[in-house]
Amino acid sequence: STAALKDVKIDSSKKFGIGVDSESKTTVNNCTVSASSRNGISVSDKSTLEVKNGSYNANGESGIAVSGTSKAKISSCDVNSNTKYGICIAEKSTLTIENCTTNSNGDNGISISASSGKVTGGQSNSNTGHGVSLSDASAVDVTGVTISENHEYGICVADSTLNGGAADSQANQITANYWSGISATGEKTNVIVNGNTITGNGTNPRQSADGAIGHGIGVSESAQATISNNTI
Repeated sequence: STAALKDVKIDSSKKFGIGVDSESKTTVNNCTVSASSRNGISVSDKSTLEVKNGSYNANGESGIAVSGTSKAKISSCDVNSNTKYGICIAEKSTLTIENCTTNSNGDNGISISASSGKVTGGQSNSNTGHGVSLSDASAVDVTGVTISENHEYGICVADSTLNGGAADSQANQITANYWSGISATGEKTNVIVNGNTITGNGTNPRQSADGAIGHGIGVSESAQATISNNTI
């Protein structure tokens, strides 16, 4: 099935604000979804979602959640102050996130698990978890994003592949995160970090048996890293 929503306001839904499943295709343009008991938008079962503009804030779980080998393009959206993640992509889904704001969420601003795609522009700041998290064999390009003052890592990469930064216009600004700016762990991890500003991180370092840990870039547990032309 195919559906299109434009200029719709949805408040205080008992489950999802908008639910997309069973290989459906949905376009959401300039909508407001808030205070849903679960996700603001939930996409599953090989479905396709395009979200443009609008706000998806203060929902009971994530602002936008995509799973089940689905595809999502999310652009110019505010996805803030959700109880769990701002944007969550999982289960071999494909993502394009452009110029979105994912701030002040209860866990990670953007959480990507076992999925692939691109995050370009926008900001992911002041989240209780990481600004951007990649796990479970994800492969993602992250370029031109401001990632600041998150309560854990700016970008956390676990058994996944990150291509972060490149030309000046694609540089990430990764600053003042509580733990490290970028953390890369696991023998399946490969990170390429080029041309970014990664400064002032470790403002409230993670405590461990080895003491306080707060790096600009931390690489451990057999992870592979190529690091060049960054300001750290």
